[in-house]
Amino acid sequence: MKFVAQLSAISLFIALTACNPAAPESERDISIKDVTNPTVDIIETGGDRDSHGCIPSAGYTWSEALEECVRLFEVGIPLENMQDLESPSIAYLIVGSSDQIELFRPNGDTVQLFKSEADVWQDTDKIYTVKLNTPAQYTVFKDGRTLFFEDRYVPNPLNAGEYEDLGDADPDDILTETGILTAVEDGPYPFYSITLEFPKREMRASFTLNVEAVAVDTNALYTHLNETISVNYTSDLVLNIVEVELESGFLYGTENREELRDYKSASGIMQEASVTMGDLPGTFYLEDAEDNRTYFEEFVTDELVAGNGRQVTVYYDERAMNNITSLDLGEK
Repeated sequence: MKFVAQLSAISLFIALTACNPAAPESERDISIKDVTNPTVDIIETGGDRDSHGCIPSAGYTWSEALEECVRLFEVGIPLENMQDLESPSIAYLIVGSSDQIELFRPNGDTVQLFKSEADVWQDTDKIYTVKLNTPAQYTVFKDGRTLFFEDRYVPNPLNAGEYEDLGDADPDDILTETGILTAVEDGPYPFYSITLEFPKREMRASFTLNVEAVAVDTNALYTHLNETISVNYTSDLVLNIVEVELESGFLYGTENREELRDYKSASGIMQEASVTMGDLPGTFYLEDAEDNRTYFEEFVTDELVAGNGRQVTVYYDERAMNNITSLDLGEK
């Protein structure tokens, strides 16, 4: 009997629709009843147009900046949530004309921002600020504190004209990173070591800052801890000395050569080692039987100088030396 009742309901529906011509596509209801179960609504995908004609069920939303329906994941710039780094939700920026930027917050709210100065946009209440860091990385501030930031690696070389003073650095070698400043350490003058964290890549990197070569207020570094900053830098592989084996034994206290098996080594006659007198490391080299030279930088002591002219083995690893050429602390 249940099967017959369902067939009767379907027959009735077909008869009724046959007597009434179909409405145009734009005038159809977006919700119809399942004739076999009148309590169930069937929503037609794409039928839920909003007041702008956008279809949320298909991922579209209205952009004031672009004046069209967009999919944020296709045209928006994704931003990391600085307030909750563990949150999977992200914000998006839509760049319209050069004078307008639109912020889509994770909760669905939108904020319109307008250009106030070069590479800076603000909303009319001056609560939100968007800043464009070189090259093409955005940070969003709310009341002066970082709210969202674009976390991505930019390997593209910078144009020479963008920086007035790069010191001895070749502009083609300059790299840029934007990350969270998590540590500032005062080293031998004029050097500081700073650490940036990149949550999306789950990594950290250390950078060396020479305050005599880069104009920066060192006190400001500490006030920007846990804030997003951008650094321009060069990166070179350096030979980092782990141990030096002299005729008299290991210089830095290694008790067993087996402890050094995972490190590289170079052997030869040590030349030009002299005691380091200032804050910068000295340079010496080893020359092997085929006249090949391997150079090292080290704070040279009297004990190391004793190896001059003698057979020496240096154990080392290779590390990236990231030297800052300029930095942008953003707003505070």
